[in-house]
Amino acid sequence: MKLLTLISICAVGVVLICALAFGSKGEIISDDSTRASAIVDSAALQASAPGWSRGQQNLAISYDDCVRRMASALQAEGYRRDDQPGGNFAVGIKDPHAAVIICGPAPDNKMLVQIVVASNGDGGGHERQCLQAQMERPGTYNGCGGNNVGGASANVSYSWVRVGVGDCSGGDQAESNGPTPNANQAKAGRIAVCWDGNQYKHVYGGDSGRAFCTYKNTPPDQCRGGSNTGVMYQAVRR
Repeated sequence: MKLLTLISICAVGVVLICALAFGSKGEIISDDSTRASAIVDSAALQASAPGWSRGQQNLAISYDDCVRRMASALQAEGYRRDDQPGGNFAVGIKDPHAAVIICGPAPDNKMLVQIVVASNGDGGGHERQCLQAQMERPGTYNGCGGNNVGGASANVSYSWVRVGVGDCSGGDQAESNGPTPNANQAKAGRIAVCWDGNQYKHVYGGDSGRAFCTYKNTPPDQCRGGSNTGVMYQAVRR
């Protein structure tokens, strides 16, 4: 019942975001205090509803990058996806939290990122801040480490698990020598693509006989289309 309530609040959050972000003609608006008050006062959000928190960012990134970051942010903070990938929003569940991230257009070729977190734990504010930090600084922010309650930080270790083969261009965060990923590079939201120089070769830039790995913050199911197929690994919590 609690989870259903959280999901319902996040669904209302999507409606709230749409109402706050766009006017009657679709223009982006920034003065949302009056409209927010009217929506929050609705009976749907009263009576045993969990707390919730909303925030927005204007990021100088492309639409495709914004969509990639949504999935990576949820994964890095320990959420499981609760929607079908492919749209401009992502839903994540991490009991007792439920989160919605939406990417939309903003002036000056930026992306408007809106995040709503409903929570029966800390009210959602800390989780929302962690997700915003992941959207702004993917792969460089340690975040909440996937904690469930209260947003308290903890030391969380990760290890590599082979998830298949593939490749995707761009977005490299680091590189290491050898046919398997370096344990020190195992971080939340990160994948590794490795070539052994024999069965799997990286032919760009004269690397065809070299054994090495590159590290990206791209979800495994979105790492495709590259021309140098290698073994793909994903960092998972121990």
